Amino acid sequence: MPRRTVAWLIDAAIGILLAAFFIRATGGPNDARTVWHLMLFKSVGGAAGRQLSAAFNVGDPALAALRPVLGLLAILFVVVAVSVAYRVVTTALWGAGIGKYLLDMRIVVDPSPDGPQAAVVPGWGRSWKRWAVPQVPGLLPFPGSGLLAYLPAYRDRRRRGLHDRAAGTIVVDVRRPASGIAQRGGDDVLDRDRRLLEDKIGA
Repeated sequence: MPRRTVAWLIDAAIGILLAAFFIRATGGPNDARTVWHLMLFKSVGGAAGRQLSAAFNVGDPALAALRPVLGLLAILFVVVAVSVAYRVVTTALWGAGIGKYLLDMRIVVDPSPDGPQAAVVPGWGRSWKRWAVPQVPGLLPFPGSGLLAYLPAYRDRRRRGLHDRAAGTIVVDVRRPASGIAQRGGDDVLDRDRRLLEDKIGA
């Protein structure tokens, strides 16, 4: 799990740096603060929040105040679209983003339709589902709420989070030889435990 966490942090760091550069290039420091606040707390505060409130004031609407907010939302849309495309495309085509690729880890279908020795990349449907599951707790208005979908992986024998279970995927270590533990993410451990149980029952 530590390597998997490091791989996730590498991808997150790359995404944050690119997003920060893009926001500053197209907006400014205030836009950057507003976007981070919106992504973390799911609300708009500061000057952008006051502009939005003024634009929707029923008694005295100030629609001109909505223009900066629309520009901010356009920036946010680009940042989110690129992030989603990166996560979904890299998972669907290669089974790994930059972080997992550097650390020799891959996301594969579980169980593999081509047999236990074959690693199959998730494809589009599973990749979309794997991305979508963490977005549900991510709607909660506090920082890092989307990470709740990953927490079960720390207690699961095969290190699968809710997103892996929903999508039918598993993260494997490609540095190991093509054996059950490399391609099936721990099935050999389950087989061993089952055999031990059968031996006890037979005795």
